[in-house]
Amino acid sequence: MIIYLDTSSLVKLYVQETDTDNVKSLINSAEVITTSIVAYPESRAAFARKLRSGVMSDEEYQKISYYLFVLFFLLYSYEYLYCASTYFFYLCNAK
Repeated sequence: MIIYLDTSSLVKLYVQETDTDNVKSLINSAEVITTSIVAYPESRAAFARKLRSGVMSDEEYQKISYYLFVLFFLLYSYEYLYCASTYFFYLCNAK
C-alpha cells in the first residue's frame, strides 16, 4: 500500500492529535510513504503556531523542526541531486 501524507497527517506524526494513532497504524502497514515538498513549510508553520499558542515548548519545537528537516532532506535530496545532475549533463552537452 502507498500512503500519501498531507500536512495534517504529517503533523500527527510529531504531535498527539485526533487520529494520530490511525495515521501511525497506516504508516506501519505501508510499503511506500510519500508527501509533497509543500508539506515542509506548511508543517513548519503548523508547529510554529503550536509554539506561539503554548501547546509546544521551545525545546519540543526545536527537536521536531530538526527531525522534520532530516525527513525532508532524506526524501527529497536524491530527487534534487538527480534533477541537478541531469540539468548539468544537458548544459554540458547542449550545442
